[in-house]
Amino acid sequence: MTEEVAGSSAAAREPADAATAGPDLVDRAIRRFQDGSDRQGSFRFLYETYFHAIERFFARKGLPPEDCLDLTQETFLGIY
Repeated sequence: MTEEVAGSSAAAREPADAATAGPDLVDRAIRRFQDGSDRQGSFRFLYETYFHAIERFFARKGLPPEDCLDLTQETFLGIY
């Protein structure tokens, strides 16, 4: 259990984005979030990894910046 927490904490500290996060790190974070072993740390990692990519998705749809931020936050709230 200590290894899982330490591993996820280290992953949460690494600067990551959707372009640089390896699929293994993402898969591990999703599993930890789903099984509840490190919900907060894994959610933080996924949030920091995908926030800007999701925000850019909405921006490419032509939405105003404020709406992009709101929709991005709502996306993550729906996940949590």
